[in-house]
This record gives sequence, C-alpha cells and structure tokens, in this order.
Amino acid sequence: MAGAALIACAGSRDAASAAERFDDPVQISLDESRWCPASPLLQTPGLATGPTGMARPADGPDAFIRNMVVVRLDVRYDAVECDDGCRSKVSEILAQSLNLWRNLCLRCGRGLMAFVVDGDSAYLDRDLYVAWRDAPEGTFQGLLGATAALLRLDGSTPASGSHVAGSYVRVPTSSNALQDICKSDLGAFQNEWPGTLKSALCSKSPGTPTLHITFTKGLACGKQSLIGCGSPEKEITINAARFRFEDSEGKFEGSRFLLGNKASERVVDIRAALLHEIGHFLGVDHLPMNEFPNTNIEPVMTQTLEPGMCVSTADARMLNNVSDRNWTYRAKDCSGLEWR
Repeated sequence: MAGAALIACAGSRDAASAAERFDDPVQISLDESRWCPASPLLQTPGLATGPTGMARPADGPDAFIRNMVVVRLDVRYDAVECDDGCRSKVSEILAQSLNLWRNLCLRCGRGLMAFVVDGDSAYLDRDLYVAWRDAPEGTFQGLLGATAALLRLDGSTPASGSHVAGSYVRVPTSSNALQDICKSDLGAFQNEWPGTLKSALCSKSPGTPTLHITFTKGLACGKQSLIGCGSPEKEITINAARFRFEDSEGKFEGSRFLLGNKASERVVDIRAALLHEIGHFLGVDHLPMNEFPNTNIEPVMTQTLEPGMCVSTADARMLNNVSDRNWTYRAKDCSGLEWR
C-alpha cells in the first residue's frame, strides 16, 4: 500500500551509513490502477510495450521536460481547508502522478523527474535512493553512487527490473545526505543533477523547474465548468469551491472526501484530476477523441472527466511527441478538464 512500506537497511557498514544518510524512508508505490489495459507500462505477453519508434530521439529542439531530473512542487491552498494529513496525502498523490508520467517518456533522457522536492519532503527514484544509501561513507561517494544509478535510468529501463521504473522513496529534506548537499561546495557536480537538487532544496532558485499548484475558491482559468486547468511549464489551478474532491486510494470504488466543497454533488476523483493537469504541465494536450475508435478505455487526457480515466498508449505517444518543443500539437496555456 502507498506510503506504508518502510525501506529496510541491510546489516553492514553500508547500513550504518544508510541510517545516517536518510531519515524515515517510506516507499511510495506505483498506482497501477491508473494504467489502461495494454498500457506501455504493463508487461503483457504478446503485446508491444508502446508505439513503434517512440524511443527514438526527438527531431526538433528540446522541450523543458528533456533531461528534467529534478522538479520542485509549490503547492498553495488559497483559503481552502486542508489539514496536515490532507496536505501529506495531496503530496503523495502528486508524486504518484509524476511517477506514472515519468515512466512513459522514452525520449526524455536519463532520470526524468528522478527527484521531486515538496516542502519538507523529497521523493527519490528508488533505485537511485538505494545506490546512494549503500555507497561508501562521504558526501561525494554518495553522489557518485547515485550518479551511477542515474546513468542507468535511460527512460525505458530502470537500474534494476523490467520496463516499469518502479517507485519513489520519500525522505525528509532534513536528512543528512540532502543537508550535506546544501552545505557543500559541489565542485564538478554543480553543473550536474546535484547542483539542480541543491537549488531546489536550499535556495529555491527561480531557475529550478517548478510545478506551481493552487487549490483555489475561485475559477480555474476563468471558466466555471473547469475542474482544473494547467499551463505547460508553469502551473496547475484546481477549483476547490465548486467541486468535492475524493481520494480513491488507488481504487475506483470506496473513495473518501479529501478537500473542496464537501456539500457539492459534483464529486471528482482527485487522482484523475491531478494526473490530467500534470499532463498539461508537461505539455500534453487533450486527445482528439473523435479520431479514436469506440472502446471501454477512457484515456486520462480526454477533455471531459469520465469514470475510470487511465494512462493509455495514446497518452504516452503524446508525451513523447511533446519532448520536441516545435511539435504542432503541444498543449496551450489554460488547457483544462471539463465537468461531464
């Protein structure tokens, strides 16, 4: 279950350094219910894992998601009630949504969104975390171990295992390994991922790739019908005044109220809404559903909220195309999810 499994340390000298490097690690599992049947992430015998040619390099200039190893979350609640437990759950859902998207982009370079920083929490790719945890003692030894794992995250195959890149591990940003980055002169590492992570953790530099998320009591992009909207490379806005957001805990039944208008009859699965709007942040536009055959699958990037929305092969193809900044069908500002 998400957020439940603690990452154990082996009984060795490396285990002792692991206890010193990272505090209270928690594995955040993949939300597999959000994969459509025959999604490129599922290893189904006899089926291709994705569209032909999806792993070839993009032809045009790189979009911002190319080689985006670190992303910072800036989550704001504009007069919207959400206690500490609620905020922790929203953070976890955002990380799970980013994890689903990062595993889809085979053209995005090594280690796409391997690190997510959200306030007092950091989410690390699990393979990278293990390599960093188990590296010999010393700040730079840890960074070298993590870098070796990062170089094996080639966009389609993780450092260990099959096509599915797996999960994040959540650790406090106060962990020694992360605070060491803030305090250290990184030298040659300054222009690599440790420099970007340092910026996200310590200086909050405007140059750090940042996803701004606002839960507001106002309209999303000025439209009453929108549950939320997203702008590429910028922000997401969620209308928490008109809609009741429930968390399904990774299932399509048995959801519970999380935030928004508790009295509203317009009930929205927050996981579907955030997964959709993160797609817009990454540059993915709505799918042209009039060009698709009628099926029982509801791709997550359809324009209207539908029950059972999931990440499909079509969504994956769109994401890989937007890695080219000049692709004609990239999302525009204020693309949104409509209430059905």
